[in-house]
Amino acid sequence: MNDKQKAELDDAISSLEHRIMGLAITLSMANTKLDELRSEVDQLKAIRDGKRPDLLSSLDFALDLPDFIEAIPSSVRGRIIALAQELEETGDTLLDRLWQETRALLLYDAIYADVDAEYDLPNPILSRTIRGCIDHAGRVPDGADRDTLLCECPQILAAIESAYQKHIRVQLQAMGKQAEAHLQTMGKNYR
Repeated sequence: MNDKQKAELDDAISSLEHRIMGLAITLSMANTKLDELRSEVDQLKAIRDGKRPDLLSSLDFALDLPDFIEAIPSSVRGRIIALAQELEETGDTLLDRLWQETRALLLYDAIYADVDAEYDLPNPILSRTIRGCIDHAGRVPDGADRDTLLCECPQILAAIESAYQKHIRVQLQAMGKQAEAHLQTMGKNYR
């Protein structure tokens, strides 16, 4: 591969890394897009460095799971380990599911802490409402819990949705920084 081709690949890699950092969409869409962009960056780096890209696309599950579990914040680690034991998925599918659930639990804990500090509601209703908000990308879904909260404490719905928006932005910024660090580390590993 000549220098011009390497430079073109470096430009493409740089562009993709910049797009990864610029993601400002909902959490579920960001996760999918980040995975696609990481894969493209890995493929381009492999081509540039003369390695076989197909070998880079598969994760070594036996090595990745312990690293993943260790990287999970301790506040949710036990819940994620319990979930991993319940699920039937394996390999990359399991890692992806656990990663999504880790992000959802961190978001849940942050929203719960914000809202519970201001409002005194029964835990089951608050828990279900927050989880519903997370599952519906920041909007508390219609249903019995929403109706109950509208009667008992209507301002809590806005508080939950506002806390979601606040913490999802923080989480997306953190994901962007993690993606950048990961890509820098990967770049060093492939040189």
